Amino acid sequence: MEIDFYIQSQAFLYSLLFGVGLGMLYGIFKFIRVAFLSTKTAVIIADIIFMLVASIALFLYSLAMLYGYVRIYIVFGALCGFLAYRFSLGKLISRIYCPIINAINVIIQKIKTKFKKITKKLLKSSNNILYNMSKKIDTFRNKRIGLSVRKKVKASNEKGKEKTAD
Repeated sequence: MEIDFYIQSQAFLYSLLFGVGLGMLYGIFKFIRVAFLSTKTAVIIADIIFMLVASIALFLYSLAMLYGYVRIYIVFGALCGFLAYRFSLGKLISRIYCPIINAINVIIQKIKTKFKKITKKLLKSSNNILYNMSKKIDTFRNKRIGLSVRKKVKASNEKGKEKTAD
């Protein structure tokens, strides 16, 4: 079965639009990556997920438009649409949301530090044992050391029958 030139040119033009759609999808993935993912492995996993979604979508597109034939001009059209979006509107949008994400991260860090200070102050005032544990352990150790010294003194005094000056 042959595909007409009209259908092929229509499929190519739609593949350009499909590439723009993939660029928008990549923008969403980039937003998620910048906002929430900080480790390299998480970024790699997100990119792999995007590639899988894009390849499945491209296959389904070629299945719908060209009866399952994957043609190089469809892939080329999708790539051109993707690059056109990424280097034009995608850069503009990323210049908008990247500073917003950075500002939100700064605000979240300030809220975290305030929350930590308030929590620490509440714990200090309500439960002194958590923060003054070392002092209490030292006083307990000093009392135990004093007791053991007294026992030794008493034991030596009993043998020598000397009186202790307590």
